[in-house]
Amino acid sequence: MKNSFVVLFLIICCFYFKVNSIVCDPPVGTPVNEPLGEGFGINKGRVVWVINRDATTWDGINGYYYDSEYLDQSKVDIMMDNAIRSLTGNEDVVLAWNMLFRDFNKRKHGQDVGYKSGQTIAMKINLNADYGGYGDNNGNEVSPQFLRSLMTHLTKYVGADQKDLYIYDASRLIMPHFQKMFGQYFPNINLFDNRGGEGSIQRVQPDPTSYLQFSNTEVPAQKQTKLPTFVNQADYVIEIDNFRGHSIAGVTLSGKNWFGTIYRPDIVCDFAGRHAGHWCPASLHKFVNITERPMGTYTPLVDLLGHPKLTNNALFVIADGLYGGPLEESCINDEDCVPSPPVIFEMEPFNDHWSSSIFISQDPIALDSVALDILRSEPHIPYSRIGCSDNYLHEGALANNPPSGTVYNPSGQKQLESLGIHEHWNNPYERKYTRNFDPVNGKGIELVEIDLSTD
Repeated sequence: MKNSFVVLFLIICCFYFKVNSIVCDPPVGTPVNEPLGEGFGINKGRVVWVINRDATTWDGINGYYYDSEYLDQSKVDIMMDNAIRSLTGNEDVVLAWNMLFRDFNKRKHGQDVGYKSGQTIAMKINLNADYGGYGDNNGNEVSPQFLRSLMTHLTKYVGADQKDLYIYDASRLIMPHFQKMFGQYFPNINLFDNRGGEGSIQRVQPDPTSYLQFSNTEVPAQKQTKLPTFVNQADYVIEIDNFRGHSIAGVTLSGKNWFGTIYRPDIVCDFAGRHAGHWCPASLHKFVNITERPMGTYTPLVDLLGHPKLTNNALFVIADGLYGGPLEESCINDEDCVPSPPVIFEMEPFNDHWSSSIFISQDPIALDSVALDILRSEPHIPYSRIGCSDNYLHEGALANNPPSGTVYNPSGQKQLESLGIHEHWNNPYERKYTRNFDPVNGKGIELVEIDLSTD
């Protein structure tokens, strides 16, 4: 199976970077069951993890993992239903969605109101390895089945019109299999990517009235960043994450996802053709390099998570972990890179199968904390265990008084408050957080596991 070659490659890379990596203090994964920050949401600190191994049946060789015979749409739909209901605690999926909108609007605007017709929802997907051209591949990323299920919820249960929904990745390309799915089921949803012009896909444009500043003067063009027009104007955001490792940042979850949404007008980027004015986040890479940045240092991920038009405008964050993987792309050298395929997960409850999961939370720090605990416990995701991969979670949970001493103020208007609750589980076998131990008095994360598998 070709996954064995991927694993061998990753083991070699892991050894190299481990030898050359900084030492983290505290080590990643510690302390255990000691919450940092403030949880929020209908059920504070709740992270729902739905798994169904029956939904994912790819052999790792033939076709694409998202082909209908390898990723069961009906089972994904049931997983999505369970995720939304369990996040709120309401068994009626329509009422559950209404609760989410009302809770958001009470926290954000002080108004106990639900979704109103005509309000727009912007959704950031992560297509990190799709930049070479419009051609399908087996890179581990969001699947069309996952998006179809979520879009069905928004149009059927929320009542949103397709024309008010926006899906995008500003620095990457939307591949043909997504275009086919949207064309068949949601032809009026707005699709935006880096180039546009392919079918119904439009090219992302920056909003000149938008503003984002990075909270460290060492960041090039610190105050020269713009956002997509429809993001800056959106009533709501839904952040759609990947569930995988990353060769620089350790993991690709809620924080790293926003690298595909920032326009840098005054920065030259080699990746973008050596010119200024692009959606390339390369100028930020050194600030998220977990092998070089120790604990207690500034990270731009907190600025992105805390910006009022990004995660701070999110109804919830949700991660497609149906076919998780080790990293964004596999490279023999800088000239020979291909999207990295999914890998088999050994640990329980995956049990030598694909990751087969959906994760959802109103609290982005809580979701990323759980996802990191899982990824760093999985032997086939080595980059998540190298360097200080949870620095941004400590900084984000304590954004009002972070270990780095940074004054995080991405809007230029006021310092951030805590962005959520961070905590590490007790161990990868019981997978318990403080609210699992004590639902009444626990102050940290509550992990709700729902295993729909029949095997």
